[in-house]
Amino acid sequence: MKFPKITTSVVGFALAGLTLAGCSSSGLASTSSDAGQISGSSSSATGDYAQYADVLADNQQSHADSNDADYDASEASTITLADEDVTISEPGTYILTGTLTDHSVTIDSAAEGKVKLVLDGVTMTSSVNSPIIVTAADEVVLILADGSTNTITDTSAHTAAESDSDATDAAIFSMADLTIGGSGTLEVNATATGVDGIGSKDGLVILSGSISVAAGDDGIRGKDYVIVSGGTIDVTSTQDGLKSTNEDDDTVGFIYLTGGTVTIDAGDDGAHAEGDLLLSGGELTINGSSEGLEGANIVIAGGTSNITSSDDGVNATQSTANEAAQAGDPGTDSSAIPQDGAMPQGGTPPQDGTMPQGGTQPQGGGGQGGGMVETSDGSQLIITGGELTIDAEGDGIDSNGTVTMSGGTVIVHGPTNNGNGALDTTSFDISGGTLIAAGSTGMAVAPTTASTQGWVMLNQTLSAGQSVELLDGDTVLATYTAAKSVGNIVISVPDLSSGSSYTVQVDGSDAGTVTADAASAGTGGGMGQAPSGQAGQR
Repeated sequence: MKFPKITTSVVGFALAGLTLAGCSSSGLASTSSDAGQISGSSSSATGDYAQYADVLADNQQSHADSNDADYDASEASTITLADEDVTISEPGTYILTGTLTDHSVTIDSAAEGKVKLVLDGVTMTSSVNSPIIVTAADEVVLILADGSTNTITDTSAHTAAESDSDATDAAIFSMADLTIGGSGTLEVNATATGVDGIGSKDGLVILSGSISVAAGDDGIRGKDYVIVSGGTIDVTSTQDGLKSTNEDDDTVGFIYLTGGTVTIDAGDDGAHAEGDLLLSGGELTINGSSEGLEGANIVIAGGTSNITSSDDGVNATQSTANEAAQAGDPGTDSSAIPQDGAMPQGGTPPQDGTMPQGGTQPQGGGGQGGGMVETSDGSQLIITGGELTIDAEGDGIDSNGTVTMSGGTVIVHGPTNNGNGALDTTSFDISGGTLIAAGSTGMAVAPTTASTQGWVMLNQTLSAGQSVELLDGDTVLATYTAAKSVGNIVISVPDLSSGSSYTVQVDGSDAGTVTADAASAGTGGGMGQAPSGQAGQR
């Protein structure tokens, strides 16, 4: 079945620069909660947002509009699927119903204008190729009709994708900007190894809908960006859950979550951006991952995130250079960037939280333990709001550059082994919010002297289920209940004053005192002295 082709010139799609502060770097611009657009407007600038406006200013702007999922059924063409291929060759709205087996719906439109594909109770299964293929279009909008359940199953091995970068490699595959919206349900199954669930070689935006994806490779992948502003999304993947892949210096891929409910169980990273990763709203739950969030720059400005990882919970890293170094790139000293949890050449694992011989602390107050001399790779983790809870077996928060925190709530249930830490970074500057980071003693890190909010570091042994409280007289400033064995706890809350002393209680019993901006020497059966140099002096 082939719809008539309109002969016209291909219209190039210019992607505007994504500027969080318009022409100014003074603040975060307003955002569209429906489309995930980021546009310039200096009128909403605030100091907190100014901190990361420039970080994200080079990203592309979303192609989607908030009304993309709207359509008029009376003006649409209806296609009842049968056992034959369908090709759509011009813009318009097409309503699909019925069942398709071992055939594909292909969109190949050279004309300017959006192709809207409305799925209204379709079942598409193919062992030959991707059930939905976009080879060319200005934009494609996949609309899930109200009340409909739609199932897309791809069992093809997609062997051509191994030698052709533009070959289909996802159950829903697009060479053009792709938007998904509507109030219906979409189930995507890509069962073969190396096959993605939903993949775009351009931008990918999810506005709404109930979407579940099971994939033999990445779950939901966009090249230039993946933006989620609504819907309920459940991803199970062998590799990354959400992923942006563009490594071009001018258009590095980014991920932006501004709304919706997203649940991920990934064999590799929960969400992986080659460039920036921004969370500003919605609910994100990563039930399983190697690394939870990974990007060159990570900004957490809002929303609720719960991350479980077998390695790092949050990892800010210039991934291409870092991975090349770890792989032993001849042009890079691979010994300078050790694998997570590994000691540098000549290093000795720390004993009872003490520094190994030759270990050097970074400049400033609190900082790295574990004997590594950290050099920033330029990546950034910036936390201005939201709620973030991490349960990590590797580093809880790991930035190969810097961490700055000015708001929000961060709880880290960090590693039990001394080769990793609840915090791992060249510097951690905190000026607001609530931070409780618990883990082992061997790689313990405290905030730096540049911090304007007070902090304490406790060398305190806790077993799973035990609770520690930090008190100012009778006032409880912070409470932490251990999820697993703990040897070191960093606490920073707005009411801590530099140089003041506070009481520590474990399960309601006094366990000593601690001074703000200093590391304790063990407040109750702890694991020895805090690493050398951890007492920050402002």
